Amino acid sequence: IDRFRAFNEFLNNDSGDELLKQFAQRLRLININAILVAYLNSDDFAIIYEISPIHPNIEQYCQNILQALNAPFYIDNHEYFITASIGVACFPEHGRQIDHLNNHAEQALSEAKRLGGNTISYYCNKAEHPYKTADLEQELRKAIQNDEFVIYYQPKISLLDQSIIGFEALIRWQHPEKGLVMPNMFIPFAERSSLISDIGKVVLDKVGKQLQEWKNAGYTNVQVSVNIVAQQIHRGLLLSDLDEVLQKYNIQGSDLELEITESALLDNTDNVKTLLHAIKQRDISIALDDFGTGYSSLAYLTEYPIDVLKIDRAFISKIGDHKQEAIVNAMIAMGKSMGLKLVAEGVETEEQVTYLQKQQCDFLQGYFFSRPIPAEQIIPYLQTDSHIY
Repeated sequence: IDRFRAFNEFLNNDSGDELLKQFAQRLRLININAILVAYLNSDDFAIIYEISPIHPNIEQYCQNILQALNAPFYIDNHEYFITASIGVACFPEHGRQIDHLNNHAEQALSEAKRLGGNTISYYCNKAEHPYKTADLEQELRKAIQNDEFVIYYQPKISLLDQSIIGFEALIRWQHPEKGLVMPNMFIPFAERSSLISDIGKVVLDKVGKQLQEWKNAGYTNVQVSVNIVAQQIHRGLLLSDLDEVLQKYNIQGSDLELEITESALLDNTDNVKTLLHAIKQRDISIALDDFGTGYSSLAYLTEYPIDVLKIDRAFISKIGDHKQEAIVNAMIAMGKSMGLKLVAEGVETEEQVTYLQKQQCDFLQGYFFSRPIPAEQIIPYLQTDSHIY
């Protein structure tokens, strides 16, 4: 439980005990399929899940917990909002004995707390990575050949009319033995090899095919954002990959948006500028991803044909802190003065939605609206009003 000690000191031990009881009850109710739900000590709890193709993935379990905490706790006729930090360790990748798994989950929990709480952290020890480099490279090559990558889509919501204006495409690896593997387990390695360009091409192809299917189903105004890394830009194949997808699936450039990080714009300035202008000629919009977390040169906004600024979740998560809010305000004001659209990432609370609405941010994205969802669930999602907040 985040900041439990401060809560206990602000009220009293009896109120703290009551919070623990209510918190434990809520955990129990939303984890009826868990093998074990246990209270460890102080403000720490442990849950053991079985992960298999017939069970939800671990990310879904964790998101269920965080979402369940959005509702207030009532203690002594007062309303309190509580958040939690979650650390995850998986068998057998992170240990084969319960004490090893518990220690590694605690290390992941410490990282989640270091990041400010109300978040999920997965255990990762570089010296004890579940994959050996050679094994991972071989498995990734097989994954490309065997079509093991799948795309999940996270909605982006317009603050103007609360409608879905598009989705961000997020890759997952459907491993035949390990189940659904999150991108943080393989993308960093792929970026250090030539494989990231191959994986990027796979993503573009899958998104193009999906857009064609949605158009055939009558959804003609859906735009999908695809993340592009520096290697894809500098290897010189991105334009031909884009042209191939547009032609193959008979989709328009306006159906796509490319999300590019600041680091991708650092080198070969003239070449990058030429490439981005060529992309714009195809009516594909360009978003600068994670703005403010990297090199943050304002020159990017004037020298490159950028349409959208994405405000990183690191700033959004700290809304409520006046200094952090000042930074968010400045980003929005600057973007609007330059005619750019603003997207806030990682929106998780109603407080953040209300604040960003007051600041006239254009679009929001985050678990407050929806987790990333598989392609087969998109049309049912679009057919409901669940995206209206």
